[in-house]
Amino acid sequence: SARWRSSAPDPMELVVANREMVDAWRSAIARERNLFEVRREGGESDWRTVSGTAPFDWNAPPALAGAKRFFLPPRETLFRWQGDAIEDVDVGGEPMALFGLRSCDLTAIAYQDRFFAGDAWYCRRRSRALLVGQDCLAACAGGFCRDVDAGPFAHGGFDANLTALDDGRVLIHFA
Repeated sequence: SARWRSSAPDPMELVVANREMVDAWRSAIARERNLFEVRREGGESDWRTVSGTAPFDWNAPPALAGAKRFFLPPRETLFRWQGDAIEDVDVGGEPMALFGLRSCDLTAIAYQDRFFAGDAWYCRRRSRALLVGQDCLAACAGGFCRDVDAGPFAHGGFDANLTALDDGRVLIHFA
């Protein structure tokens, strides 16, 4: 939904000279938001909070668990009540950035945005999220992103999307 995208009328693309420039951008993001990336630990890839000081892992395999839990946690307190008084609980937490989302995750989030557009708690969390995609250079083995028009290159649903080029440069597409 356009509600969570940049207000710029036209998309913008730029090519940065090297991946270290992307790392500097990540560090700046981490100073303003909780930064989450897929990292390998103990042989498994999953979304983890990072400081942005270590280089981005361009080769991290996609996490088995998607990004849904950032917007729809499995458990949460929505209301508190005492006697006849009911009080809404502030949900959503701090601003966050999901960095390195694959096109399939971005497509899933776009579906969630439409389905949960009337859910105040979802919308609050979603409004605090910066989505930075990362194009896959090919579809996953056994993946079906091409069959459902979800990749391997992102069509939208991001604030920025990264394409790593063979010569070390990075194409950044801003929505």
